[in-house]
This record gives sequence, C-alpha cells and structure tokens, in this order.
Amino acid sequence: MEIIIDTSSLLFSVKNKCDIILKVSQQFNNAQIAISDGILRELKGLSSGNSNLSIIAKTTMEILKNKKVKVYKNNEFVDDWILKKALYNDKSKVDQLIITNDTLLYKKLKSNNIKVKKVNIKCFLK
Repeated sequence: MEIIIDTSSLLFSVKNKCDIILKVSQQFNNAQIAISDGILRELKGLSSGNSNLSIIAKTTMEILKNKKVKVYKNNEFVDDWILKKALYNDKSKVDQLIITNDTLLYKKLKSNNIKVKKVNIKCFLK
C-alpha cells in the first residue's frame, strides 16, 4: 500500500503534537509513506521568519529528515500532483490512501472515488 501525505496534514499533525508518520506506519504495516518534493518546497517557503507557522514548517522539515518517507520528484503544484498520482495509482490498481486536511483536495479525491482521510486533533484518521 502507498500512503501519500499532503502538506496540510503534516502541518496539522505537528501543530497538534502528533506523529502522523509513526501513527500511519503502525496502523498500516508495510505501507510505503510518500510525499512530493513539492511539499518540501512548500515547507521551505513557509519556514522563513519567526511566525508560529514558520516554526511548525521548520519542525515538520526536521521530522521528515528523520523518517523513512519516499520523496517523488516533480515540478507540479502539490495538490495537482497528488490528484494525478492518485488517479494513476487507481487506474494501475495500486492500493493507496491519501491523507490531506485540505478540504478542496479532499473533495476532488472523493469525487474520483479515491480513498482519502483527514487527520483529526487526536491524531486519528477519519
């Protein structure tokens, strides 16, 4: 199984002191957790400054450095890439789950019958 995690869920998890990568790894044995390198670009852009969001973005980047996460190379906008990747995986019969707290992306994935979950405040997937 491939599990793709979006920037919104990573930031939400760190903000709420939840290790979503560990949680997902425990819940889905042998799953490949993946992100787009666009997520790393987004986090780098958000990490400049001293705002609460920039601190959360910096922390998220540090966590990702220490986790076993596959990073896909691409130059697309992250949400577009996730949708295309999910549709490709679906067509190729790849077992997958997308985790995003982005409401618009969530709705797009759901409307295409893609398995998608959000992270809640207690670090559960719903």
